[in-house]
Amino acid sequence: SSAWAADFLKKEFPKAPIFEMITPGAKEAVLFSKNKKIGIIGTPGTIKSRAWEERLLKSNPELKIYNKACPLLVPLVEEGWVDGKIIKEVIEIYLKEFKNRGVGALILACTHYPILEKVIKEVMGERVNIINPAKILAKELKLFLESKPALVPLRGTSMGSYQFFFSDQPYNLDKISQLCLDKKIKSIILDPF
Repeated sequence: SSAWAADFLKKEFPKAPIFEMITPGAKEAVLFSKNKKIGIIGTPGTIKSRAWEERLLKSNPELKIYNKACPLLVPLVEEGWVDGKIIKEVIEIYLKEFKNRGVGALILACTHYPILEKVIKEVMGERVNIINPAKILAKELKLFLESKPALVPLRGTSMGSYQFFFSDQPYNLDKISQLCLDKKIKSIILDPF
């Protein structure tokens, strides 16, 4: 959604705070890629959008950007396969060209990929900075909320409830919620038809 809709939403709703992954992730990648070689892995749709590449080159036209769609990673994560021989071999195949090109930073441009961060780091080695846009965005959102105390409940009070919405029927929701939140979430599936 950040790749395809963020700029549109910012124009459509100029007064609303719109948080997306690309801007803070791109800033971090530029900062932590000392050799100006940045790799991007994402879903086919994200890579096809070229949103990450455009944002990075806008900040520094001298960057060398390499990107690759890694479509097998999402279903493997959704299946709960986040470590072990199979996932490591798949990641090694996907990331081989980034290692050969000597990227200094690798952006995890999909919400599922940070779950594989440990294996990705192991494959890429210590010299490559792994950029997890979700962590960076969370820090940015925290600063925003701290600057708007009226939006944050008082300390010690209940934080209320959470609702999660999916653009597709959540496959394997129990495993995914356990991986992401360290707890299971209750599923209520609404049929739009």
